[in-house]
Amino acid sequence: MDIVFHPGQNGSAPVVEFYPYTPSATAGYAFMAIFGISTLAHIILMFPFRAAYFIPLILGGICETFGYYGRAWSHESRFEISSWALQEMLILCAPPLVAATVYMVLGRIIRSFGAEHLSSMRVKWLTFVFVMNDVLCFMTQLGGAGVQVTGDENIMKIGKKVVLAGLIFSLVVFAFFIYIAAKFHRRLQQNPTPILNHHPDLPWQRYMWAIYVSCVALMVRNLVRTIQFGAGQKTDVNTKEVYIYVFDAFLMFFAMLVLIIYHPGRLIKRARRLAKDGMFEESGERNSAHMLLSECEMGQRPTKYNAMRFMTQTKKMHVIRYATEADGPAFAKVNVQSFQGRLLLHQIFPGSSQTLLQEYKIHVGMKHLANPSMHVLKIHSDDGELVTYSRWQLPASFGQSQVPLSDQGVLSAKDPVAFAPQPMNNKAFDAFKQILEEGRKRYTTEDDIGTVPRSTPHLQFADSAVLDLLATLPDYQGQGYGTAMLKWGIEKADAAKSRIYLEATPEGVPVYLKYGWRHLEEVTMRYDDHGGVGEESFYLMIRDPIS
Repeated sequence: MDIVFHPGQNGSAPVVEFYPYTPSATAGYAFMAIFGISTLAHIILMFPFRAAYFIPLILGGICETFGYYGRAWSHESRFEISSWALQEMLILCAPPLVAATVYMVLGRIIRSFGAEHLSSMRVKWLTFVFVMNDVLCFMTQLGGAGVQVTGDENIMKIGKKVVLAGLIFSLVVFAFFIYIAAKFHRRLQQNPTPILNHHPDLPWQRYMWAIYVSCVALMVRNLVRTIQFGAGQKTDVNTKEVYIYVFDAFLMFFAMLVLIIYHPGRLIKRARRLAKDGMFEESGERNSAHMLLSECEMGQRPTKYNAMRFMTQTKKMHVIRYATEADGPAFAKVNVQSFQGRLLLHQIFPGSSQTLLQEYKIHVGMKHLANPSMHVLKIHSDDGELVTYSRWQLPASFGQSQVPLSDQGVLSAKDPVAFAPQPMNNKAFDAFKQILEEGRKRYTTEDDIGTVPRSTPHLQFADSAVLDLLATLPDYQGQGYGTAMLKWGIEKADAAKSRIYLEATPEGVPVYLKYGWRHLEEVTMRYDDHGGVGEESFYLMIRDPIS
């Protein structure tokens, strides 16, 4: 920046020359119109695509519009601080606002494809971390530009250094963001989610490239601005106005234009519509499964069964019944839809459709129904849909479960893995089984779940139950179904002075802490070590009975 201070003569006030040239009014008004039209286009597109996350970009476009009005105004005088300050502050502060939208777009694309497991950073943290860094860049540049409007030579030099620091920091943030996005892009190509397997024509990659192009345009703009602020007063980048319009105005417009032509809201809306139609479940935000799929889903052989049957009601009048063979498709649907966003399903059955997974879970369900120590319970909504189901592995003192099965049901129960969708990652499958088996051996027993293992003398009660799974359809969350099922088990366990052991996902931990469970251990499944991608942690928890 070439700001020249002219000391006053013969007692006159000093004069600040803000430009080494007379700013072009024509170029200023031209880009004022360009940014105004681009911003209006984004405002219009925001509504059909329900893209409120484009509000920061729209604000950035407004800043650019009035910023270039300031440059056109500066044509009247190179010594007028008002017009210079207007363009300086608004043009400097617009890029962080545009970048904030780009950061939020990536998180929404990841969620819309149910691909949280492929992101190297948790999606809920991805947007937060980058947007907060962007806010820091924004505040730094706003503050640096703001102090320059004082007209004081020393303060303006400090402001220039602050702006320079903000620009350098933004370059680092952009580079890291592109790395995260590219890594996700590569993983999604290698491990497509079910929505992409069913709809390979979805042009998701062009929208990823739109993100890259916008980011590169912003990076080049910031790089040139960094050079400008760090270069000497007589360098071309500071003495020729063309650099501002080629490497700032045009690149900012280009970043906005790319996101008009390839508006990510179009892709995100389409993916969400598929989820709403029941083809796929939007993962992450709608994941209702707070319990981990246990090794009981991994094809262990069932034993014979004896009879026991009951029905009970909670205070909220949710009727809890035993599941039957006829419920197989319904609780398979609950299982798959609830866990669709979890990393486990994607890594063990890469690319499998929801339909294939549900067919497989029907066979797995037969194994659970055939297991006399496994009590499979269900709750129906008022309109008759099975919306919640749970599996409880109970001590012998509770009695055994008996569910009649047809010949086909018995065949399915013998070896559910024979019906597993392909391809199947057997290494991850076996490793996951081992992790859970080792955890249960530490805190229960393999043969008699009602006996305390010698290796865990700190557990003080003689019997323990296992809450093997608790899942509710996403559309029925928050209506008391899962709580009713949980309270049923707590009541039974407390009456029998029995502990309840479970493996919880991070989302479920707060719920179980609320109802009396305590943390035993955190275990991590590293899929990278077993032919997969990523890792996730689970929490071993236990609840002691309350008298």
